[in-house]
Amino acid sequence: MIMAGVAAFSQAKSGLENYNYMSSGQAYSWMPVAHYQAKKGFYAELRYNYEDVKTVSFYSGKTFYTGKERQISIIPMIGISTGTFTGISAACKAEAEEGLFFFSTEFQYSKDLKNTDGSFMFSWSEAGVSVFEAGFAGLAMQTTFQKGNSIIEPGLVAGFSAGRVTVPLYLFNPFDKGKWFLLGINYEFQIKKKR
Repeated sequence: MIMAGVAAFSQAKSGLENYNYMSSGQAYSWMPVAHYQAKKGFYAELRYNYEDVKTVSFYSGKTFYTGKERQISIIPMIGISTGTFTGISAACKAEAEEGLFFFSTEFQYSKDLKNTDGSFMFSWSEAGVSVFEAGFAGLAMQTTFQKGNSIIEPGLVAGFSAGRVTVPLYLFNPFDKGKWFLLGINYEFQIKKKR
């Protein structure tokens, strides 16, 4: 979810994201995500425990850049999930940077193919600033609409980057009894073509 910089299509790149959900009174949850972006913009993502526990999801799409310096990226995607949640999804990610400031958002609609009450809409947005060369802080918001109910969870994010590794820590519902944490350990790398 944290931006690692908007890069041009110079090389293929991949990343491994490792999110750990922690809350008092609820079971620990591990959410790994692997993504790949080809040199010409093809994008693929593999998720586990993201749409629901014990659910594997695959998403595919294409990255588009706007602006002369490619400071905004938009990735429309379609996805399929199987496991506790079995369904199809339409999703879009967008990221922008300007100087020290960053913004990212992700939206998805997921249609449950087994149970109509299981379908949902979900969005995750964050905005922040680089507070020093390797550190950042900002605000986050997670919103879920399901079965006519909406859950809006504001949050705080802070973290640091060291080389290709980014470690974000989120605190959602910070002023509420239902507060919960999400710790990420993310690694980005470029894939060089063999000569």
